Amino acid sequence: MSTTTIAVAGFCGFLGIVLLLSGQRSRRSKSRMGHSERREQRHGPLLAGQLQAAGLHIRPVVFVMTALLLGLVSALVVAQAFSNVVVAVAFAAVTLVWPWTFVRYRVRRHHHALAEAMPEVVQCIIRELAANKPIDEAVEIQAVKGPVEMRPYFSTFRANYRLTGDFAGALRRMVKEPIGLSEIDKTVETLIIAQPRGGTAIPIEVLRELDKSLRDDRERRMKILAAMHRNLLVVKLGLVIPWVGLFFFTRQNPSVLQSPGATGVMLLTLAMGALGYVSSRYLMKLPTRRRVWANSRTGP
Repeated sequence: MSTTTIAVAGFCGFLGIVLLLSGQRSRRSKSRMGHSERREQRHGPLLAGQLQAAGLHIRPVVFVMTALLLGLVSALVVAQAFSNVVVAVAFAAVTLVWPWTFVRYRVRRHHHALAEAMPEVVQCIIRELAANKPIDEAVEIQAVKGPVEMRPYFSTFRANYRLTGDFAGALRRMVKEPIGLSEIDKTVETLIIAQPRGGTAIPIEVLRELDKSLRDDRERRMKILAAMHRNLLVVKLGLVIPWVGLFFFTRQNPSVLQSPGATGVMLLTLAMGALGYVSSRYLMKLPTRRRVWANSRTGP
């Protein structure tokens, strides 16, 4: 057991140092970038940015140490269950990946929540316009009455709009660009195009058509995601069952798991399971919708 602890602790410590140093180099290189390069790297793979996008308000060092601790605990549990140091170290390496996968999952879930909130945003704007409020005021009210997920973005829009007086620019800078989703692009550009000019009333019918389009798209995606999650549950069960069976069938003679042949079989099972899970997630991943309106400058 002590050999396992030393081996896994050394491996986890080395990986943690590499991650922290790479983060420092990324921040230094980012400080030397020009404005256009920084815009390209704004949503890059920096750990701090990923944690913020996932809604996890913890320091990168704390996150890395938590991942290392999980890897160490996983290795100790596997070593105790299967009496094999090599397999324990392999499990530690696989376990270290899960925190990063969780962060990516949180980022995707946050994006899905923002996209799903857009029909409610449009409906709220329509209600304000029906009450004879101007479009800029109707959009500003989203900072208070809009969906909770979108309120921080509309709060920054309201502050920027009151400071600059640029309705289109404030929407693009504070709502469209920070989120970077096709649903938000479509909604923002539609609001800008529909902005009243010369006292012309905004065509509420346009926003109603947009609301219908967003809701139909959301319903289709939710049905697809529900089916994918059911299929992924079967894959997860397939990952666990071989190890549970191996544990119970070798309780009478645990030493058999220390042989080179058993080690090879377990490593192959672990590798094939990880490959199968990653492949399943990749195949079940919905395609990223193209941001057709991402670079649009229609409007004032």
